[in-house]
Amino acid sequence: MSTIATRPDLVAKLIVHRQRFEAIASLSAKTEAHALNIARRYTTCAGIDDITAALQTIERTKLKTYASVKSAGIDGEPYAGILDLLHSAKISIAELDAWVIAIKRTTFASGNKFQPLPTHDEAWQTFSRVFNELHTAKLTARTLLSTIPPKLSDEDIRTAARFYWELMALPLRQQAWLLIPEDEQLAIRIRHPNNPDGAMQSTANYYNKPKTTTS
Repeated sequence: MSTIATRPDLVAKLIVHRQRFEAIASLSAKTEAHALNIARRYTTCAGIDDITAALQTIERTKLKTYASVKSAGIDGEPYAGILDLLHSAKISIAELDAWVIAIKRTTFASGNKFQPLPTHDEAWQTFSRVFNELHTAKLTARTLLSTIPPKLSDEDIRTAARFYWELMALPLRQQAWLLIPEDEQLAIRIRHPNNPDGAMQSTANYYNKPKTTTS
């Protein structure tokens, strides 16, 4: 029987921890709490007020305003229909932020020279581009929010360090280091004062070295 098959429950927990660790790193977050806040922005739909504020920001940036419903006529829509467009598309808060940045940086040419604001079609094309660019991050955010870090006992950490080191996320490896005797911790610190990777490798070596027995 293979080693991994002996603790499938532990392997499953380690995989969840690694997925969450990689998701946090992928979202460029410094802490798990920060990553969760970012993830919620990717998965929370922007409201009417959010989109309206974004469009008003664009108007101030472009120094132009969209025609009102009244001046546009009975069939006119506020903000050239872009407000309803983005709301119907369920644009997320993070996507809306990225969309505004993209709009600000773009000089639109489909209208006349006195109309630098994006048209309905240009707004949709920009949203489509932003949606594609952020698709992976959005999936990562959903993964992070849909999982709960499983609890691991000290013995689980020791077992993982001995048999499943390659599956362990960095925070779990650091916990494994904390569980070794203090004299061994000090020795590792002395050998690798400015080399975190080396310290982790020494920690792995400690758990994998043959255990001596006394008769």
